[in-house]
Amino acid sequence: MMPYLIFTLCLSVLVAMFAVQNALMVPVSFLLWNFQSSLVLVIIGSVAIGAFWAFLLTMWWRFKQGRKLKQCEQEIKRLTARLAEQDLLLAKAAAQRPSDAAPVSKTVE
Repeated sequence: MMPYLIFTLCLSVLVAMFAVQNALMVPVSFLLWNFQSSLVLVIIGSVAIGAFWAFLLTMWWRFKQGRKLKQCEQEIKRLTARLAEQDLLLAKAAAQRPSDAAPVSKTVE
């Protein structure tokens, strides 16, 4: 968590320094809108929109991973229960086998 925070802080400082050094007015055209704005606002706005989209994509990915994890946990429970049933059946079969019967083995001549 700390390295991520330090990286984010350094990136923010670099963006702020770049934006302050480029404080002139620029024309902005986006879809049907055309207007003049300070380059500082354009840069900071672009970074904010990019961070917002990165956040949304990260949350979507985490939600998807959480759902997959829940499915895997359910599958583990189902398979564990099936394994316990198979062990029980095997134990019953072993108990019903006559104890005096010798196990079948092949001899090499």
